[in-house]
Amino acid sequence: MAFRGHNEQKDSCQQGNFKELINLLSKYDNKLKNHLEEGSKNAQYTSQSIQNDIIFSLHNVVFKHIKSSIANCKISIIADETSDVGHHEQLSIVIRYFDEKKK
Repeated sequence: MAFRGHNEQKDSCQQGNFKELINLLSKYDNKLKNHLEEGSKNAQYTSQSIQNDIIFSLHNVVFKHIKSSIANCKISIIADETSDVGHHEQLSIVIRYFDEKKK
């Protein structure tokens, strides 16, 4: 699923998952709605660089969790690569392990 859309303009109906989620949450959270509508346009924190920072932060948290979960475990790794219509290669990696704590 695409995190960013091809057209992230306010009037676009396909802004990408990040902005669509922000728009959905703003319908139920008045502080977020006020921030997006009345706040400074240069401090909305929805830019591509902020999105990249969020992706990087999530990567670090998930990586640390996986690393601590598979410590001293036997694992198997499955990798699969494919190209999409635009000839962009995409790689999926699956790590399988047995968790002794959740028998």
